[in-house]
Amino acid sequence: MITKETVAHLANLSRIDFDEQALTKIQGEMSGIIDLMDTIAGLDLSDCETKLDSTLPPSDFRPDEIQPSIPQKQAMQNAPKEVSGLFLVPKVVE
Repeated sequence: MITKETVAHLANLSRIDFDEQALTKIQGEMSGIIDLMDTIAGLDLSDCETKLDSTLPPSDFRPDEIQPSIPQKQAMQNAPKEVSGLFLVPKVVE
């Protein structure tokens, strides 16, 4: 079972601030998830075939064909800022 202290510790590591009511709610939700994982872990899956690849076979995808694109000038017309024909975006990583 997940304790309220564990939830508070994880929230602190994640830099998330929860009030007491939220901690209690999240504790219950996390405990439910762990209980479900324990239930799944306890299932006998010895008769189940292992499936290593969950993607669709390549034949189920549309063909990869070159499609016409809009001109650069039209693409840039609603850009808030642009430099030399490129989108200028604010720096988000220091």
